Amino acid sequence: QVVMFDTGQMMVKGPDAIRKGYASFFDGTNVKEFTMAKQEYRVLGDAVVGYGLFSLTTVPSLGPEVKIDGRYTEIIAKRDGKWVYILDHASIPISPNAPAEAHIESIQPGLPPPSE
Repeated sequence: QVVMFDTGQMMVKGPDAIRKGYASFFDGTNVKEFTMAKQEYRVLGDAVVGYGLFSLTTVPSLGPEVKIDGRYTEIIAKRDGKWVYILDHASIPISPNAPAEAHIESIQPGLPPPSE
């Protein structure tokens, strides 16, 4: 089963939950720019491990433009003759002294913290 660690949730499992997570993340915002850099991929038999950096600029329906610079890791494997995602991970570095609420606000401006 595919697992995703994204910037807004601790862990999401399964294709339907991942689709819902992406829809929630992008709801009410427009992607202005998305770039990837320093991409590396390693083939390990029937699996591929990839990692790199990304930059995402969004324009929310409420509030100012938001730029997110982050990193990603992914594992793709061949199953029954098809390449499928096993793991998708995205994160953004934060200061070890930054409060969690500030981190959530920076990636999903205008949304309530996950505890609400």
